[in-house]
Amino acid sequence: WWLPTLAILVTLILTEVGFRLFTAAHEPAHVGEQVYATNPRGYFVPCDDGENFCVPGSKAGQCAEPIPDKKQLLLVGDSFTYGEGVRPEDVLSARLTLGPDWQLRNCAEAGNNLRQIKESHAAESARARPDLTIYALVLNDLPCEGPLATTGEGKDGADGTDIINDYIHFRTENFGTYLEKRGEAWGAMSWLLNLRTVSWFYRRWVVKDIAERTQTSYQKCLADQRVDWFLDEVAKLQTDTGHLMVMIWPLFVDLHEYPFTAGHARLREGLRRKGIAHLDLLPTFAGQRAEALQVHPTDFHPNEKAHAQAAAALQKWLDAKSTP
Repeated sequence: WWLPTLAILVTLILTEVGFRLFTAAHEPAHVGEQVYATNPRGYFVPCDDGENFCVPGSKAGQCAEPIPDKKQLLLVGDSFTYGEGVRPEDVLSARLTLGPDWQLRNCAEAGNNLRQIKESHAAESARARPDLTIYALVLNDLPCEGPLATTGEGKDGADGTDIINDYIHFRTENFGTYLEKRGEAWGAMSWLLNLRTVSWFYRRWVVKDIAERTQTSYQKCLADQRVDWFLDEVAKLQTDTGHLMVMIWPLFVDLHEYPFTAGHARLREGLRRKGIAHLDLLPTFAGQRAEALQVHPTDFHPNEKAHAQAAAALQKWLDAKSTP
């Protein structure tokens, strides 16, 4: 009996040594907006601190002053359309070609929710009423309850896992604390988590579990009756513009078996019923490898390749409508 036991022990020891030699002790840190701990695609440049990587260039001029006597195409939305993690010249709005009588102004801002978008749109309309407003909708704009409605510990029984992974960012600084709390449930066996082999598999199981909870939260939100209220609020943007179009971004997760296809269909149908023009970008990205379209392994915003594809789809829509 001792030979099989010895073989198992040797295998476990060699496996542990292998994991310690060839796997990282921790995931890359989530540093912050437009700042990254690693540069896996070589797209970023070193930050001034010499430790992290930053996105070069400034997007300060995207929402420029209106030019008198120019027709106005106004883009509103959040960080997806603003271009989080993307150089200014690579952002969707910089890739569009307009007629000489038109000015495109990208007034999307990172972190905007629908209320802020409506306020910003009204303010911009007071400066220069847009002939066409394009609201770039992201699924986290919707009025969800539970984990996706909070930035803290959650409400209505939520566990707050969205502050780790909301399918927009994976925040590793919060993940470490969450792992420790989950590890307490191991009780007397918690020492096993000191083994790199066990820790490696456990971390990945927890990441998968968090992602599944996040997915369920979005699906519940997209099936909720408040989606109709949300679209009623979106329709109010028409008050301050000549024409309104809603462009729907997908979330850049599992585009082969996209978990929110039904939700996109519900949004399209709701917009159709309200007579609001719309462009769903999901068909543009369906079936592609999501990781190849993300800014960074901890930042799931659309990268420069995704912005290029989105711009091509939007340009085709504009050309078909002869606007501009």
